Order: sequence, then C-alpha cells, then structure tokens
Amino acid sequence: MKLKTFFSNLASIAISAPLVLSSAFPLDARFPTAGLSEVGALHIRQTNNTPITSSVSVFNPGLGACGQASGENDFVIALSTSLFDNGAHCLQWVNIEARGKTAFAQVVDVCPTCSSDNIEMSPPLFDVFNFPSVGQQQVQWFFEPA
Repeated sequence: MKLKTFFSNLASIAISAPLVLSSAFPLDARFPTAGLSEVGALHIRQTNNTPITSSVSVFNPGLGACGQASGENDFVIALSTSLFDNGAHCLQWVNIEARGKTAFAQVVDVCPTCSSDNIEMSPPLFDVFNFPSVGQQQVQWFFEPA
C-alpha cells in the first residue's frame, strides 16, 4: 500500500512541477529568442529607461563581442564602443522605436566604427521599421529594465 501511495505522490509532483516552474520563471513573449539561449535573457543589467537618439546602420550578426552567436533571423544590435562600455550591456534587451513602430532586441556586439550614440541592427530588425533606402535613419531606444 505504501508503494502505491509513493508512486501516486510521485506522479502528482511530476505533473505539477512544470506548472510551478513556468509560473516562477515566465518567458516574456515580447523578446524573440530564436537562436539565443534563454539563459542570456536572464542576464539583463538594470538601467534607467532614458531614451537615446541614434543613427542606425545594418550589420550581419555572427559570433559577437558578448561571446554569443546570433543567427540571421535574430533581433540583435551592436552598440558603439562608448555605449558598449567594455561589455557592461552584454545580452541586455533594448526597446527601439522609429516610424511609429516598436521592436525589442538584444545587445550582442560592439560596433567599433560607429560614432558615440550610434547602433547597428541585424537585417530583420532593420526591416521592421521600413526605412527608406536612402539617407541616414534615426531611432529612439532605451535599455529595458530587468
């Protein structure tokens, strides 16, 4: 009889454990994580959400300065050397706004050729904003709080 109770209790725990864990560690659907580890999403550095106005350009992601490989479909950015701050913002999420649209991206790289407040975006992230093909593009963005 004790063995039957033991297995019954064990089955209850096995069934309820994923529900408890999923509510303890909810995933935020706003942040695309394709090709990025969920562990990276947990290493978000707390900062204020003061908007920064930047000129943007496009880069092809790969293995970034933050030590994480990004795929061609990931929403990721590279910060200028001054904004990168020796990796202080690695894997942190940012909120980017331009042309009436908003997108979220993760900091994965440094842009050594960008001027002080400028950033580079992965191609699919850049495409979200439907920028015209000519002229310098501007966005406003801020670091997402943890």
